[in-house]
Amino acid sequence: MRLKVSGIVLSSSVIFERDKRIELLTQSHGRVTLLGKGGAASKKRFAGRVEPTTLVEASVMRSGGMWPVTDCTVIEAFPKIREEFNRISIAMYLINLVRKITVDHQPHPELYLLLLDGLQRLGKSGDALDVVKQSFEDRLVALEGIASPEYQSFHFSHCFAEYTGCTVTPPVMI
Repeated sequence: MRLKVSGIVLSSSVIFERDKRIELLTQSHGRVTLLGKGGAASKKRFAGRVEPTTLVEASVMRSGGMWPVTDCTVIEAFPKIREEFNRISIAMYLINLVRKITVDHQPHPELYLLLLDGLQRLGKSGDALDVVKQSFEDRLVALEGIASPEYQSFHFSHCFAEYTGCTVTPPVMI
């Protein structure tokens, strides 16, 4: 079945020498993996459109594992994020948290909106970066229901590790 999905690119890598493996977080389908045939070899097909943090709309064929993608357009690229190392570092940290907490094909619209909000805030010059990071962590803990009554923001790494079984390294700031 052919459909259009919009989502935030979580990762993009070359596989099978010529193809692209693209991981998206979508509002309606959760985390999905797309296969861009010839995407690594062609500069025209996906050039710059499937980089992490980019919000895209893709035409895909829905199938079992990887969904073949035929077309991809950028909805929002968040260029401000790419202008400063600290913004990139925090954006990749947020994406890393989302990747560790999600399961393929399990819709989680609130998490999608939380990540989108975090990227939009990082894409503006007005918000303090540490406030964006802290707000995302606190809202993630509340959304997942893993905060104990004694939860304090500095307990985030511990709460996250207990919940997911994965350690998390805070972003490097310069």
